[in-house]
Amino acid sequence: MLFFLFASNVEAKTIGAFSNFRITYFGQKTGYLKKQNKSYYVLNLKPCEDLAPMRVKHVLLNSNGSERSGQSTLRCGQRATYSNWASPGYIYSLKMARENWWDGSAAITGSWSPDSY
Repeated sequence: MLFFLFASNVEAKTIGAFSNFRITYFGQKTGYLKKQNKSYYVLNLKPCEDLAPMRVKHVLLNSNGSERSGQSTLRCGQRATYSNWASPGYIYSLKMARENWWDGSAAITGSWSPDSY
């Protein structure tokens, strides 16, 4: 009788959800999530209700407030992955802001993860 035992080291990615998250031109940070592996980060924005099509600026920040990605924009209702130079094992937040200085504040809903897989 032969028995095979397979062990795998599986780590689940952490996902942060936000609802009616208020952003302005100057930006607002999400809560912190721990990065599990060296991968892209993910941002998923639900369609913006009662607003004209809107683009949201975002950047990944470490716990000291230093940027760990370039600044990018994403339109409400879309999902995308972004490159970064963040290190696994540390915590990060996502800073999101309105694209234009003349835009007022807005509430957005969606989710994000520091890891794409």
